[in-house]
Amino acid sequence: MKSLAESAEQFRTILDGHRKSADSVDFEWYPYDSLSNVRHLEALIGEPDGYVMESAREERILDIGCGDGDIGFFLNRWVAA
Repeated sequence: MKSLAESAEQFRTILDGHRKSADSVDFEWYPYDSLSNVRHLEALIGEPDGYVMESAREERILDIGCGDGDIGFFLNRWVAA
């Protein structure tokens, strides 16, 4: 199983592709790399198949005030897999 950080890097590539395809939109993207924090989260919550991520699959996680929402979208994709 991939680490959260490795999966976040893959997810960043997907998001970047979507952003590039929407370049014609007059919109300024959130300027910070939210997904870079996944390495820190991984250090706090442990392995991807550990208690926190298993709980996320069974329950729900609330993402409040988290910049662009990239981490929320990433975790939603991760737990749905």
